[in-house]
Amino acid sequence: MRASGILLPVSCLPSPYGIGTFGNAAIRFIDFLQNSGQKFWQILPIGPTGYGDSPYQSFSSFAINPYYIDLDDLVSQGLLTQEEIAACYWGESAHRADYGALFRNRLPLLRLAAGRMDPLAEPFAAFAETEAGWLKDYALFMAIKIYYSMAPL
Repeated sequence: MRASGILLPVSCLPSPYGIGTFGNAAIRFIDFLQNSGQKFWQILPIGPTGYGDSPYQSFSSFAINPYYIDLDDLVSQGLLTQEEIAACYWGESAHRADYGALFRNRLPLLRLAAGRMDPLAEPFAAFAETEAGWLKDYALFMAIKIYYSMAPL
């Protein structure tokens, strides 16, 4: 059976926060694909990137790029406020990602949200246990990267 689909990087979805995410725009796009009779959405690599922000040069084949975490979802969970998000600079254009601005603004926001999470909450604890085969090593690696200002190791 033949089927068709669309190639669209997640980063290209509309967002007021500098880059597309797996938030409401992604859900609306999936609905559009279904209503259009499309069967596939090829999203390209979604792993965390370093200098140059190439999706083909990722720190992990399992982790997701934190840029794709939906900030509005974090607001709805009480982990961030709209005021905290609005205080950030997301770049000059809504049509082009400013990766420098994302690095300087989104990552500190995500750290703020993470600090407000309960690490013992059931969903997080279950995720950490299920993904323990890679998650602890990845977390250690990224902690070392951050400690050394993201320098190549």
